[in-house]
Amino acid sequence: MTERALLDFIGDLESGGNHNAVYGNPDAQCSLSRYSLNDIQRLQLEHGKRTGSSAFGKYQLIRKTLLGLRTRLKLSGNDPFTPELQDRLALSLMVARGLRKWQAGAMTDDAFMDALAKEWASLPYHNGRSYYDGDGLNHALASRDEFRHALRAARQP
Repeated sequence: MTERALLDFIGDLESGGNHNAVYGNPDAQCSLSRYSLNDIQRLQLEHGKRTGSSAFGKYQLIRKTLLGLRTRLKLSGNDPFTPELQDRLALSLMVARGLRKWQAGAMTDDAFMDALAKEWASLPYHNGRSYYDGDGLNHALASRDEFRHALRAARQP
């Protein structure tokens, strides 16, 4: 089973797969790797005030989520916001939403899809729309069938 397929599916929807993306600029080229988590959180605060969203990186992590991950993973804040760290953070979110239970067959595809849709606004909830649809910023960028296909790909050895 490959988690990479699922990470890439989510990252492609959230940012076009760009680790340097910021909300409103998915094609950003400024390397976020040169910034520490502390720096990113300061930038998120400023960016959020200007744009209405603090989403940064391949997985468009918002400031509140990043704060929670720092605590959960016991990160110092001095860690650079590298692609590897972004992948680790996204994987931690997937685990918190039931990845291991789903991998073990203890969670249905639909339940896991809905759990992930609560984490990433670009993923469709059971009604086919984003869980956050109607907030003026977010909408689903894939269908349930496309999402289900990504789960099948993630199950392949």
